[in-house]
Amino acid sequence: MNTAQKQFSLNCGASKANSYQIGSFGLEHLWFALSVPDELSEEIRVRENQKLRDSYAKAQEEITFTLRAGLASLVTHAI
Repeated sequence: MNTAQKQFSLNCGASKANSYQIGSFGLEHLWFALSVPDELSEEIRVRENQKLRDSYAKAQEEITFTLRAGLASLVTHAI
């Protein structure tokens, strides 16, 4: 794990990265959680939870669009 990854891990409250190496191939993954603290007032917690859900939904839409565009490009190239 390089310095930037360690800093990211610390900032996100993430646990240690898991690394696997098989011959010339390697895989590294890191789990982290994004959430709204329970210590906030009910009003703020509800508002911030909604903002977090909205940002997840937007990210999902953008990822889906990007995957579809990439697949369309592959199919067009294959034809």
